[in-house]
Amino acid sequence: MGKPFNVLIAMTCADDAATIAQVLQFGCPLYFERVERMDAFERALSGSRWNLVVCDAAGFDIERALALSPSPIVFIAGDDDADSILSALKAGARHVVLRSRITDLADIARNPYSNESAFFEKLHQAVEQTAVCDGNAETAFAIPAWTESARQSVDEQFHVSFDFVPVGMAHISLEGTWLRSNPKLCEIMGYGESELHGIAFHVCTHPDDLPRMLELQTSLLVGKIPSFSMEQRLKRSDNQTIWARLTVSIMRDDRNCPCHLIAAVEDITHLKKIEEQFHFLANHDTLTKLPNRKSLLDQLGHQLTHAESAGRKLAILFLDLDRFKLINDSLGHANGDRLMGLCGQHIAACLDAGDFAARLGSDEFAIVCSDAESMGAISAYSERVLRAISTPVQIEEMGISITGCIGISVYPDDGDDISTLLRKADSAMYRAKDAGGNHFRFYTSDMDVSAIDHLLLENDLRRAILCDEFVLHYQPQVDLDTGKMIAMEALLRWNHPIRGIIAPSEFIMLAEETGLIVQIGEWVLKTACMQAKSWQNMGMEQLRIAVNLSPRQFHKQDLVQVVMEALESSALAPEFLELEITESAIMHKVEESILTLQHLKKMGVKISIDDFGTGYSSLSYLKEFPIDKIKIDQSFVENITSSPDNAALANGIIALAHSIKLSVTAEGVENRGQLNFLSLSQCDSIQGFYFCTPLPAESLQKFIEQGKSLDTGRKRIEQEKPLDMGRRRPETSKLH
Repeated sequence: MGKPFNVLIAMTCADDAATIAQVLQFGCPLYFERVERMDAFERALSGSRWNLVVCDAAGFDIERALALSPSPIVFIAGDDDADSILSALKAGARHVVLRSRITDLADIARNPYSNESAFFEKLHQAVEQTAVCDGNAETAFAIPAWTESARQSVDEQFHVSFDFVPVGMAHISLEGTWLRSNPKLCEIMGYGESELHGIAFHVCTHPDDLPRMLELQTSLLVGKIPSFSMEQRLKRSDNQTIWARLTVSIMRDDRNCPCHLIAAVEDITHLKKIEEQFHFLANHDTLTKLPNRKSLLDQLGHQLTHAESAGRKLAILFLDLDRFKLINDSLGHANGDRLMGLCGQHIAACLDAGDFAARLGSDEFAIVCSDAESMGAISAYSERVLRAISTPVQIEEMGISITGCIGISVYPDDGDDISTLLRKADSAMYRAKDAGGNHFRFYTSDMDVSAIDHLLLENDLRRAILCDEFVLHYQPQVDLDTGKMIAMEALLRWNHPIRGIIAPSEFIMLAEETGLIVQIGEWVLKTACMQAKSWQNMGMEQLRIAVNLSPRQFHKQDLVQVVMEALESSALAPEFLELEITESAIMHKVEESILTLQHLKKMGVKISIDDFGTGYSSLSYLKEFPIDKIKIDQSFVENITSSPDNAALANGIIALAHSIKLSVTAEGVENRGQLNFLSLSQCDSIQGFYFCTPLPAESLQKFIEQGKSLDTGRKRIEQEKPLDMGRRRPETSKLH
């Protein structure tokens, strides 16, 4: 066995080093040493004689390595590392191997330059000629024949590297014409090699990029810069435009005079397309393809500057779709997305030259109208937008039409900055909502007061939760057979520290919008259950408590758990809790509603439908739900003795409810005539001012202690004058 062949492997990656060692196992004894850093590399080169050095082109100083090593060096470069490849070739490297083709080291070792002899055989012969120095074997790489062969074939090796690197490579004359190109460049440019040669480089350069490219090329030729790199557009032979990353260096002859340019060309068109997609997504809404809020703010800033300099007016239209959430939930989010996309198309179709529209999020849009010199023109424009979005569209074989409301602010009349104009347009939009939807309104100064009041009320509402400012009043429900109280409905009130008692009609809608209704509803449920248990402990064992659930609370996923916790913490049996839910709430997401009601019924909780008759369901449909009772809305009871239609409707509801084994409670009973009618119509129970107004628990306790009962007309007991509790108006303020 011959003397060992010494290989220094300067690689930062251990796996690459192991692969190199494996590739170079050709039957002769091999000795490997690996270094990871440049300082260790320099020490290894200075302390030993190596037969071969394999070096990472990206991780080590190429020029320094070539200067220090008397041994041949093979540089390993990344497949897409054009800079390292170009740097190695420019520095005079004889061998450059791509990292994905490390196995090609075997071919280079066997035949690096020509077919005259095997490279490894020559290196092995060099090992056999080893000189002994101080008792240590040192390889002496000094075979004249090999060295001469290497010198004669430098150009051939360069050509091999030039032709097979995975980036476009070219020689360009100092005058700017293609001299030589590798196959990859021909592929990128769509030319054959002979077709490309002689063409001026600037002919292939996009006109918009040519000035910058010529400027850099001039700086390179006069020696101001050693090289340059830029992204530019190139024209292919088929006239298609591609994006390329161009890296150019100057090549010099033995006298250090410029002889030609060497360029690396990498096709980055696909990267530019991805970049454009990212830019589009960052600045546009994916559903409507309209610009997003960020783009609106940028564009509006430019348009305000232009309007100021031109002395022109500008209108901001703030558009909010009516009831889109209901449509979205009813038809499904996929159809809702489709409808939103079509709405965006309709808005875009309304835009005049110079206008700009954006989706701000959810169901809100903003339109910047450049023709705002007259209120008439803006009004006509707004009507056109409202007509466009209300265009019926077919979704799941249904013709769906959606409306919206527009609030309008005008620059500079209503403000001179973006935030002020958007805020005032938003305030005007809410005023349009108050008008019933499908309207537009111009901003007026009094709208600011309403907006501020709204904000202050929201802040107060949040504080009320933290400071325990809510209280419950209770109104009895009376059985028409016995005249006795059978249940209490819990009704929410806000004891404001300054304004005093505030009815729910002033704050429940805001609580729903902000989501605070969920926290408030949980407090109502727990407090009412504890009060009911307290009354039971005082001897009213069969008294039920009725609690209203808001739509948002009813559809919350943890409702069943919340109810269970309220019952457990109060020790109230489930059959004494009655949950009142509006028919519109349960008709929203029907399958989900049925499942929730089934869970509650399984617990033993009673379910009643509140305000029946005001929604869009029917008793025949409601029988599919696991409910126990319906409550006739007070709007039907109010004129029950004077309106034949109301009387017939009430009689029909009671009869149909009984036919499907549901009990009936009438709300808003205020006088004896209503009581007698309902009693004769076989209504099961009543609730209203005729018997008792809503009272705090302490006041109601005194009422209970009086042992009041009601002469229903179905019992022959002594008539008793009802307790006069003051007002004789329907009680409309509930949790919902």
